[in-house]
Amino acid sequence: MHIHMDRIAAAARTAALAGGLAVVVAPIGAAQSAAPRWQAWTGCWSAAPAVDLLVPTTSAAPLVCVTPTADANVVDVATIAAGKTVSTQRIDASGRETPVTARGCAGTQRARWSADERRVYLDAVAICDGVQRTTSGILALTAQGEWLDVQGVTAGDGGAVRVTRYHDAGVPSVLPAEVSRALDARGGMASQGARLAAGADVGSAAVVEATKAASAAVVEAWLLERGQRFALSGGDLVALADAGVPARVTDAMVAVSNPQAFAVAHQELNARRGSEDEVVGR
Repeated sequence: MHIHMDRIAAAARTAALAGGLAVVVAPIGAAQSAAPRWQAWTGCWSAAPAVDLLVPTTSAAPLVCVTPTADANVVDVATIAAGKTVSTQRIDASGRETPVTARGCAGTQRARWSADERRVYLDAVAICDGVQRTTSGILALTAQGEWLDVQGVTAGDGGAVRVTRYHDAGVPSVLPAEVSRALDARGGMASQGARLAAGADVGSAAVVEATKAASAAVVEAWLLERGQRFALSGGDLVALADAGVPARVTDAMVAVSNPQAFAVAHQELNARRGSEDEVVGR
């Protein structure tokens, strides 16, 4: 039977207001310090679309390597196939606006760190084949050390959310010379500790911040893909609403805190996703 998210949220909110949502999780305000800037992302990853959190996807995908630069805010992201670099992208998380030209699109992109420097928020506006496209995104780590790239694209009256889950690819035996040199020069692969710190549980402040920096659909997808449970009381729900958190984001927090509801919510999110490519592709 198809269950809509508003019905899930309404039931969960009623339960919360009656006696609190009974879940055993980290406190909603929990936060941990992260490793410096891009350290958690440095290295090579294998990418595949996230289809089901309970069944990791294993389909073949290009290798993606993140290499640091002399600027702590800036990294180069190279897509590699058959040992050769097929495309590159530079991400500058300083908040500066940078020009973008990719896949027939021309425009500008801006990236910036979250307050705790554990996530990167992206936004871009570009003209693609005469149509304006707006992108909102979040780059984040999961508790398992995976990299989530969540991007929402709107064009005209249409919109879609695209999620890619990157898995650690270790140290590939063959890398393009420029990528290998960049990794060697800056300390090589990221430490496991840096990834665990970046992927630690988030609290309500991080969720509120995310809703100010990215679209509600992107924040919803990020929370559902992370799957972190929250300890939510009726007062917490009211406080989130007062902070301007959209209902669909609160619904996602409620859903992941209730496994049965989470399965339905994640299925509905997948059903809403389209096949739109992001404005800035890798």
